[in-house]
Amino acid sequence: MALRVRVELTWDTGRLTDEHLSAALDTPDLGGLRQYADVLHGDRPGRHHDARSIAADTLSCFPGCAVVAVGSERELLVLARTGERVRVPRGGGPFREPALIGSLVHAWLVSGRPAADLLALVAVRGAQPRERASIRPTSRSASGAPSPR
Repeated sequence: MALRVRVELTWDTGRLTDEHLSAALDTPDLGGLRQYADVLHGDRPGRHHDARSIAADTLSCFPGCAVVAVGSERELLVLARTGERVRVPRGGGPFREPALIGSLVHAWLVSGRPAADLLALVAVRGAQPRERASIRPTSRSASGAPSPR
């Protein structure tokens, strides 16, 4: 399923609005819209179990995609075509959904901001009056392994 998504972020010193096409990796691609999606998302789609390889493979297969968000049992991994990665602990609230965090990261990156500058604490209006989640951008250590900034 593919959806047109509008993200509006507001904080003390600014505002950001982004519209893009988001599509699920773990549902049938009716109409072939996945190839046009800016954000692709899913929970360990297919037979893969490694979120990093799923995200990298997805970016390779869909050259128009800017951001891939993949959920595992413990965290969400977002990989951008720019090479930037964001890991979000999987918890309650809205940040348990790969679609939401993928769209949030897309909005942030297309505004010209690096993932490292993504707000440390984000308030989202959802089912609850205000739900919060910590977002930790990651970088690679000297060994090539991911490390939190």
